[in-house]
Amino acid sequence: MLSRMKMNVLQLYIEHTFAFPSFPEIWEGSDPLTPEEIRNLDRWCRDHHVELQPNLQSFGHCNRILTTRGFRDLRESDLYWTLSPAETGTYTLLEKMYADFLPAFSSSLFNVGSDETYDLGTGKTVEAAAREGKGRVYLDHLLRLHELAAARGKRIMVFGDVILKYPDLIGEIPEDIVFLDWMYDPKDVYGTPEVFARYEKPFWVCPGTGAWNTLFPRQEGAVQNVLQFTLEGLRNGAEGMLLTDWGDHGSYGMPAATSYIYGIAAAVSWHGEGTTREIAEQGLAAVFGEDENYLQVHRRLETIHRLPALWSKNRSQCVMAFFDEPLTGLSVTGPAPPPELQSMQPLPEGIAPVMDREGHHPMRPVFRLTGEVLQELEEILEAAVQPVCSIRNDRWRDQYQYIISTYRLAARKVSLGREIRERFASAQATVEDLLDWDRDLRLLTRDYVTAQMDFARLWHTFARTSEISISMIWYAHIIERLDYLREWLTQQRRDLEKSIQPDYSLSTYQTAGYRTLPTY
Repeated sequence: MLSRMKMNVLQLYIEHTFAFPSFPEIWEGSDPLTPEEIRNLDRWCRDHHVELQPNLQSFGHCNRILTTRGFRDLRESDLYWTLSPAETGTYTLLEKMYADFLPAFSSSLFNVGSDETYDLGTGKTVEAAAREGKGRVYLDHLLRLHELAAARGKRIMVFGDVILKYPDLIGEIPEDIVFLDWMYDPKDVYGTPEVFARYEKPFWVCPGTGAWNTLFPRQEGAVQNVLQFTLEGLRNGAEGMLLTDWGDHGSYGMPAATSYIYGIAAAVSWHGEGTTREIAEQGLAAVFGEDENYLQVHRRLETIHRLPALWSKNRSQCVMAFFDEPLTGLSVTGPAPPPELQSMQPLPEGIAPVMDREGHHPMRPVFRLTGEVLQELEEILEAAVQPVCSIRNDRWRDQYQYIISTYRLAARKVSLGREIRERFASAQATVEDLLDWDRDLRLLTRDYVTAQMDFARLWHTFARTSEISISMIWYAHIIERLDYLREWLTQQRRDLEKSIQPDYSLSTYQTAGYRTLPTY
């Protein structure tokens, strides 16, 4: 598909999922890519005019490594997130990892990541940061990575978010380092490409698919992000565009759903100035062997994120609702979305962002999904059913049908949770109600189990087992919560049949701390 769209670069993001021969404890249990598999993929990519570039986090995002016995002393702080430049062992580790990893790739470019080093300068480098500045500590590590990679014949690429905070240091950076300027928000102007251009540093722009932390991509926002950021990069001399497609906290969407934004990104990258969405769409369906029904599917499903509360920066409330606690989750109990709330726009005045547990970025609050929103959601889904049925690619059609089913499951769960809470709040639940809810929960639980099995079946049509366990565990969590709610309601019915008042205050309803999928 990449070759068909004339996308000529592929990077597979790696933190720990490569079978480093020197460090089996790092990749233990992750079904890692082996050196031989990478070499085979590298050859296959070259045969299809695609450059497979190595990508390995070498600073932040090292939680799995730093929580593993034998490497814990290399942490910057007890966040267990960033490799500490204060530890000489950090560079011994990276040198050996590079020796294991880089020979499998023929590309001369190497993405060392190094974004979001949240705790740098707060732990072992706190004194160095106070003395020299946090930016200098970051730059010194970057120069060490540059040296280690050069010894392996590689030129490094590095995400640009950290160095942009210290623009006075950009001029000191070696000319052969390529910066990856990433930003995923839908904006009219980004500004950062102009910074790298001003310092005459080679850079690529990196928009995103908007397909992580969601069931269907935040497509309208992604289109704006891809078009505007890519064109702004071109105007400022960007040498390339790297479209990012993440899988934070497990990947719950489907590849078919991201194909559209891949096509838009390829079109604007090659067509350049003057590219609009309409121009980028021309011939897009045909590239995938589809017709107008393909475009209708994407045009209809993208409107889901126009509904109040569903769109949020870096996440979508749909996936949170899907995994939300059925009786106490914020999709049921949260505040109603204010009338002036709009997708892809700043929060209305008076509505403050929130910081999720373990999060580092302010996020939109999670609002209640009202009955009106759920009704509009069903109308959108129903309108997409016929064009989905007309998708020619059997695998893609199956994936779109799965996506629709997950939205409907989330809506059923939220509606049922709200109904139960309302009846309990008014102390009006009857035995008949409780028996009806028992049936509803039995069927809902069965359908969640079916969705879990469908997810695993579909996953294995396009991916290796890898770390599917992350997603499957969250499925197990919500299935357990539904089963618990059914048992708890059964006890309330038995009390009522004995003329004992049910627990209308929900004081005996236990959640064990469960809320929903983290999406920070």
